[in-house]
Amino acid sequence: MPESRRQSTQSQPQAQQFIDKRDPGVSNEIWGQLQVDKKAEADAANAMAEEIRQAQNNMEQAIRAEGRNRAAAQAALQAEAAAKDAAERQRVKHQREELERKLQAANAERQRLVQEINRKMAEKRRRKEAEAKVQTTLRNMGVCVQGYQWVKQPSGYRCRGGAHFIYNSQLGI
Repeated sequence: MPESRRQSTQSQPQAQQFIDKRDPGVSNEIWGQLQVDKKAEADAANAMAEEIRQAQNNMEQAIRAEGRNRAAAQAALQAEAAAKDAAERQRVKHQREELERKLQAANAERQRLVQEINRKMAEKRRRKEAEAKVQTTLRNMGVCVQGYQWVKQPSGYRCRGGAHFIYNSQLGI
């Protein structure tokens, strides 16, 4: 098989750039399950990316809310200083204190979202590193002579051509 047919685990695009060719002798059942597993693999990667995107969007919204609350608290502080009588000063002071509580809550939410994004990115990195390690092990074993990349299945990995399979126990996982 030409080298151009190989896919790198480091630069694999989310949508495959070419159609894998079915190896001779691969049954319809095996080929069908392989297609399901390829789609599940892509769907899982897309879901993780969407979760991270949504968490980043939530964090941006929290940052904007924090900024609005900060500006409102500053305006309330200025209004408190400019208040003409004690009752008005007290009312404005309560407003300012409420805005400061909202600011603290927004800050806490932003920090929580930053931690969530960091956790999701770390999880994505761990999964990618673990899969890269398995792919390296598989390549070093030399099971797929066609140069296909491996697709995770419930009990092991099957090459994208469908003809070669290796069990998780053979990989030590």
